[in-house]
Formats: sequence, structure tokens, C-alpha cells
Amino acid sequence: VDAKADNGFVTILKKLTAQGRICGPNPGPNYAPAMFLAEPEAKGLTKTALASAMSRLLSANTIRVESFGPPSHQRSKLVLGD
Repeated sequence: VDAKADNGFVTILKKLTAQGRICGPNPGPNYAPAMFLAEPEAKGLTKTALASAMSRLLSANTIRVESFGPPSHQRSKLVLGD
């Protein structure tokens, strides 16, 4: 299940990033695990499984958090690691 969630997370992140959609690491309107549930690639996965996958992928440097926006209103988004 972990591998399925990890692979699904990366696949969906690549797809949404290519579409110019911002996926964030923090709960809110752009919270990646919640956004990803609407995608067909997430079939069979739960928000909890996707949140766990996000944690594992961040720890493994497969994905990382990148800040953007003006200094007065910094925002965070998830991007694929180096």
C-alpha cells in the first residue's frame, strides 16, 4: 500500500504541476493529499494514505517544499526533488 500511495502521489504531483496547479504541504485549499483525492490516479487511496506518502517522500527528498511569492506573502508548494 505504501508503494502504491508513494507512486500515486508522485504521478499526481507531476500531472498537476504540469497543469500549473499549486499543491501545498499544509492543510488548506491547496493541501496536496486532499486535492489528489479528486484525481483518477488516486483511486483506492485515502487522504491519510496520501498524507503519509507525502511525509515519506519529503523525508526521502523525492519531493520538497519550495517557497514563492513576495517576501510579505510567502507561500509554499510541493515540487519534485532534485
